[in-house]
Amino acid sequence: MKNYSFIKSSRIETRYKINPLFILILIANLITVLSQLPDLRGEMIKQIVLFGVWCIVFFISLIRIPVRLNTNILYIIALVMCFDIYCGILSIAKGTRYLHSSLIYPVNLSLFILVIGYFMAFYLDKNKIKLICAIYISGILFVMLNIYLKYFKGVVLNFNEGYVYTSKNSIGVMVLLAAIILAIYIKGNNGLFKIVKVILITLMLLFISIIQNRASLVAALAAVVFYVLFYIPDIRKRLILFLVLVTASIASLSNTKIVKYLDSIMSISRYGMNLDKLSTGRMQLNNRAIEIFFQHPFVGIGSAYTENFQLSSLAQYGVMGALPILVLSLIGLWEFLIKSKVKKDDFVKMLGIIFVTALVISTFEELAPFGPGTRFYMMWLLTGYYYGAKCNSCENS
Repeated sequence: MKNYSFIKSSRIETRYKINPLFILILIANLITVLSQLPDLRGEMIKQIVLFGVWCIVFFISLIRIPVRLNTNILYIIALVMCFDIYCGILSIAKGTRYLHSSLIYPVNLSLFILVIGYFMAFYLDKNKIKLICAIYISGILFVMLNIYLKYFKGVVLNFNEGYVYTSKNSIGVMVLLAAIILAIYIKGNNGLFKIVKVILITLMLLFISIIQNRASLVAALAAVVFYVLFYIPDIRKRLILFLVLVTASIASLSNTKIVKYLDSIMSISRYGMNLDKLSTGRMQLNNRAIEIFFQHPFVGIGSAYTENFQLSSLAQYGVMGALPILVLSLIGLWEFLIKSKVKKDDFVKMLGIIFVTALVISTFEELAPFGPGTRFYMMWLLTGYYYGAKCNSCENS
């Protein structure tokens, strides 16, 4: 069996004591995370600078690194090209609604970030990837603190009055991804480090709950379940963990304060069991998307809005256009949960669970797992790195 472990040397580092591309990636990574600061959200200059830095990383990588694209990356590029060509042809034939549809930009942006991650594997080793992840987590913690001090400090929370922080979805998802990376991939033998790690993960989950990012809370629960099912081979350990989870759930639901807190977050007491109101109108939007799909099953209608990625894809592009991006959205589940030969590797486990959370969130949001904005950029960056490292290992073996 071939060894798919991550590379330990760098093609560029042999010529430079300080890797300039690594420094650029750290800067791009930090700027991307800090773009979620409330005072910077929506600023056009911020978006231009952010995209510019990633473009510089891309073009320098393209020029300096003699990389050949392997089958996996070519397959992903082919899927996106099929999607783009399809939208282009239908825009000519049926009008520009297809080119103005919501998924064109985030799908191509995700591919752009994935290719950068692929290049990274040829000049960054595993330790530097961990440092990039650590910078990501640190930036998220800083943004969390900033939001807390700006919006929640000294405020008596009353979830029935609405959202305190309205831009909750983007930061909520990024906080959850940071928690998964910290829980699975960032390891340390020091006892104090483990205690701090547990505290930070707990704070992250509490932050997601106080901003009422319900999709991320559901995704977090799914992450735990899938981790137990797919990454714990010992049936006895799996059973014990399952019993612990059931016991903890029963104990939590037996506590009136916890039940009241969960009830306020999920807004059940506010809306009862009215699913449309509980989902802030998503049921009505989804029903409309289903109607559109049945009316136009093959090619869709172009631009259409609903808060569910799968239904949005089918309504906008029909079966023919939705198929490439639906396959692309599931590629991580196939690669990291089912196909991978290195399931014991923490990097693979981390990506598998991240893709599970992305899939869950995509049932609540239109653009997940591709967007909007920077929400899932780290997932695609690390996925690209995985494919690049796998290719590099094959070349060196």
